[in-house]
Amino acid sequence: MKHGVNSRTTASSMGDSTQTVAAGQYARISGLRELADKYDAFLVDSYGVLHDGESLYPGSAECLENLRSKGRAVVILTNTPRRARTVAREIEKVGIAPRHYDFLVSAGEVTFRMLSMRRAELGLAVDDVIYYVGPPRSRELLDGISLAEATTIEGASVMLITGLFPGMEEVGDYHQLLSAPLGRNLPATCANPDLGAIRSCNGGGCAGTVSA
Repeated sequence: MKHGVNSRTTASSMGDSTQTVAAGQYARISGLRELADKYDAFLVDSYGVLHDGESLYPGSAECLENLRSKGRAVVILTNTPRRARTVAREIEKVGIAPRHYDFLVSAGEVTFRMLSMRRAELGLAVDDVIYYVGPPRSRELLDGISLAEATTIEGASVMLITGLFPGMEEVGDYHQLLSAPLGRNLPATCANPDLGAIRSCNGGGCAGTVSA
């Protein structure tokens, strides 16, 4: 895998090359092996970096194994709007097992914890009522939180957006649904800010598509 590396300090690249990188610039490297001895921890994206949503990219798992064999911490970060435990099961199906990383942090997990334990920081009150926008597989973010769920958007005081409804795959599909909430400035929490997603080379929308 080839990567661009942003360095805040001037540093010599490793391996066969000897170029230096000034702050704010990028260096092209042939692989993470050039950086394995330079950093103590690596933050690695999931979708689009390790796999395409259905298939593992060649060398991804071996790269993570090599980093961990050197004692480097590997943290997987993903904008996926689902709980970390769910994401862990999903990526294990494509070949990224728990032995390949130390921690996994998902946007969905952060959203769930904010909704369940730090609502005030989101501007939410204990009597707020949530209207859910997204696919059934991400509804787990509502499990275990004390806020009530609205059956219609008219009865909600806040929206939780995790993605697109099944059968509503275009931005235009949401114009009518969201016109009234926009008119009354209904606040929303977006569990995935991405404006688009690619799954097995096929593009599509996600939570950020609706929120934008």
